[in-house]
Amino acid sequence: MFYFLSDDLTKLREIIKKVREELDAALKSIGDACEGESNTWHDNFAYEEGQRQVDMVSRRYQELQTMFMNVAVIDPPKDNLKVQIGHTVVVKDPYEKEDQVYRIGSYMCFQEDENEDGGDQVISYAAPLGQLFMGAKVGEYRGGNIGGRPRTFKIIQIR
Repeated sequence: MFYFLSDDLTKLREIIKKVREELDAALKSIGDACEGESNTWHDNFAYEEGQRQVDMVSRRYQELQTMFMNVAVIDPPKDNLKVQIGHTVVVKDPYEKEDQVYRIGSYMCFQEDENEDGGDQVISYAAPLGQLFMGAKVGEYRGGNIGGRPRTFKIIQIR
């Protein structure tokens, strides 16, 4: 199951539509390559490149469709007792001078939009850092291997 906030699900639908358009264009390029050459597959670079594009884009399209078929839409949590998808978490990182602020987003989250907190970093709940914070409470320390090095964070605030 892939968990999504409703805004991110809307963006996933848009991405699926764009990938489908790319797939259609790749299929059309194969057709165009066949019309221009009597020998449709042997020594026909345009045809072979079209096939590679179709293979690549169709795999991506299938992955997105599978994800979409297994989506659960969740509402942002109303309580701030523990970190959940949709929460913003403020943490103290001993390697940083200032507190770090992260918004826990969907399985696929999209950072181009600022959230109500002024554009905090958005991380997926499925990312290593997101998994580290999920379920944490204020005052709790969470540690793990992030970016190839051991890190420990103190949960300062959940909002």
